[in-house]
Amino acid sequence: LDPRKRFPWSGKWSAQVLTSKSTPIGDAIFLVMSYDIMRTRVEELLSLNADVLVLDEVHYIKNYRALRTKAAEKLGAEIPSVVGLTGTPLLNDRPIEMWPWLSLTRPTEWPDLWGRQGYGNRYCGGRTHYETFQGATQLEELAERLKTCTIRRTKTEVLKDLPPISIVPVPVKIPLTEYRKVERNVREAILALNPTSKGYWVHVLDRLNYLRVSIGKLKVKVAVEWATDFLESQPTNVKLVVYAHHKLVVATLVKELAQWGALEISGNTKPKDRDKISTAFQSDLEHRVIVISAAGGVGIDLFGERGVAASQILFVELEWRPADILQAIGRLHRLGQSLAVTAWIMGALGTIDEYMISRVEQKDFTIAKINDDESMIQGILEGWR
Repeated sequence: LDPRKRFPWSGKWSAQVLTSKSTPIGDAIFLVMSYDIMRTRVEELLSLNADVLVLDEVHYIKNYRALRTKAAEKLGAEIPSVVGLTGTPLLNDRPIEMWPWLSLTRPTEWPDLWGRQGYGNRYCGGRTHYETFQGATQLEELAERLKTCTIRRTKTEVLKDLPPISIVPVPVKIPLTEYRKVERNVREAILALNPTSKGYWVHVLDRLNYLRVSIGKLKVKVAVEWATDFLESQPTNVKLVVYAHHKLVVATLVKELAQWGALEISGNTKPKDRDKISTAFQSDLEHRVIVISAAGGVGIDLFGERGVAASQILFVELEWRPADILQAIGRLHRLGQSLAVTAWIMGALGTIDEYMISRVEQKDFTIAKINDDESMIQGILEGWR
C-alpha cells in the first residue's frame, strides 16, 4: 500500500465513503459504499484495479439473478481477493441462497451450479415440476465442505462472558370469530391460484399476510395486558422490549402502552433518530417500553445502562425467518448486557401463528445442521400446546 496515501497526522490508511452515485472517487486506499452504489458504478470501480473486494453482510448476495449479485460477480472476476463477512450466512433453509457468495469467494471450490453433480442438484434438491433448487439435501456433506472455505466464530466463542438466553412460549386465548372470516376468504383466494403459475408462492404469501395482520391486531389487547402485568410486578428500573411486524400493530401497541412512556423504532422512524431513541430507552427511567419492528431488529443496542435493567423481549408477532427473531433478541443479548435475556414468544393456537412457528423451527433446525451448530428456536409450538 502506498504510504503517501496515509493521513499524515494519524498514520492511518486513508478511506473514502461514497454516499451517492455521483460522488467523485478520490485517491484513498479504501473505498466504502452500499451495494446499490456498487451496482451502479461497476465499470468505474473496475478501472481502479483494486486488490481486495470485501463484501459485508454477504448474505445479501443471495439471489444469483439479482443485479447486485451480478455486479459483485463482475467485480470479483477481476479483483484478486474476495472476502465475505456475515453473522447470518443463511437466512432461510434453502442452501441455494449461499451459492452466489460461495462461488464468488471460492470459485475453484464451488465452480458448478447446474451440472448433474453441481451445487444445485446436490445440495438444493434439484429441479422439480414446481420449482428449481428450493430444497435442502446432503446437509452433512455440505456442512463439512463449508468448514474448508469459511472461518466461523460463534457469539459464545467471541463473547465468552455473555449471559444465557431463554426462549419461552406464551400461549394466548383470544376470540377468533373475525379471524375465521378472514381465514375463509384467504383459503378461497389461495385455492383459486394456479400452483404451476410463475410466482405462485409469492401470491400465496401475499394472501397469508391478511391472516398475519388479522391475528396481530387481535393479539394487541392481550399483549398490552401481559406487558402491564409484567411491568407492574417489576421494579421501576426494569424495562421491556415489544416486537411486532406490521405498522398498524406497532402503532396500536405504542398508543396502548403510552402510560409506560412507550418509544417506537419502526419503518416510520428516521435513521438519524434511531440512536437517540435507543439511547433514551437504555438510560431514561421514564421510558419503560420500546416497541420495535424489523427496522429496530438490527444495528442498535437496547440493553440497559446506568442502573437500567433491559433484558426482556416480548414477540407479539412472528417472522418467517429465524434469523429475524434472533437478530431482534440480539439487540439485548450483546456486549454490555449483564443480565440473562428472556424472549417471550406469544402465539394463538389454531391460527397462522401455529403454522409460522412450525416453519421457523424447521428452518432453524435445517440452518443449524448446515452450520454445524445448535438450533436455537425449538419447542415453542409444543409449549403453546
